[in-house]
Amino acid sequence: MYKRPDPVGRLRPTDRKAALLDRIAIEEGRPEAAVQAEEACALAAQLRAEIEGAA
Repeated sequence: MYKRPDPVGRLRPTDRKAALLDRIAIEEGRPEAAVQAEEACALAAQLRAEIEGAA
């Protein structure tokens, strides 16, 4: 059976993805990257809430 990675393990890569997409949006002027960065930031916030709720 498939087991989802824990939120702690997913948080750092998600933060890095958001930062990279934000940089792409700014440096290359790609609005779709800005949207994807916002989505990644929202996921990171959700993961942080899961981590805090589990503590």
